[in-house]
Amino acid sequence: MPKMDYRYDSEKGTVSLLDGMIWDHNDKKWLEATIQKDTETKLVFNWRFRAPSRNKTPIELLYTATANKQNGRLNVTALLVEHNHRSFGRGTCKLRK
Repeated sequence: MPKMDYRYDSEKGTVSLLDGMIWDHNDKKWLEATIQKDTETKLVFNWRFRAPSRNKTPIELLYTATANKQNGRLNVTALLVEHNHRSFGRGTCKLRK
């Protein structure tokens, strides 16, 4: 899974994220995600992203991420809407303050 940074603010109830594709196609700005579930042990958030493709028609991707707050594990599912194709990735988060 490519490197991804996400910022979770529990007090404000917000998540924003940045990866290479977002950096390249979102004017180098962080993207806001929507929190679906926020418990003591788990954070689930999702976001939608449109990016240009080779044939000039933008592609639409729907992402869902599940973060385990206790061990730092992160699972991400990406759905390429036009082709109903799913990809999965996982990794471990490092807490930075």
